[in-house]
Amino acid sequence: MKLGLTLPNRGVLFDVTTPDEMLQMAEIAEEMGRDPASIETHLYHNINLNADRSAALEESKRFLDIYYSQDTPADRVKTWTAAGTPDECVQHLRTYQEMGIDEVTVRITGWDQLGQLDRVINEVVPRLEASA
Repeated sequence: MKLGLTLPNRGVLFDVTTPDEMLQMAEIAEEMGRDPASIETHLYHNINLNADRSAALEESKRFLDIYYSQDTPADRVKTWTAAGTPDECVQHLRTYQEMGIDEVTVRITGWDQLGQLDRVINEVVPRLEASA
């Protein structure tokens, strides 16, 4: 993260972000002589819509294990994935809105890519836009 903040970049892309990590990024930026408010923040995050949140996380873990050819820790999957019902996914993603993330790119971590995409577009995005 330090290298990205020392270069004259306009932004930073994260794959997993917590409020503590955002605070750490701001502190490092200040140490490097950068105004944290001048740095665009972009989040690369996973999403899996399912009425059963546990099933969504399990499918996401299987997907990520295959995608990366390694055992992705379940706790990383949980923090890196908006999972469950549309309301649960919106609640999860709102955390990042509240943290001031400028943009979120979501990767669908399930096998029904088109069905999930349709649900993200029609059930998640409008709710996020309404709360922005």
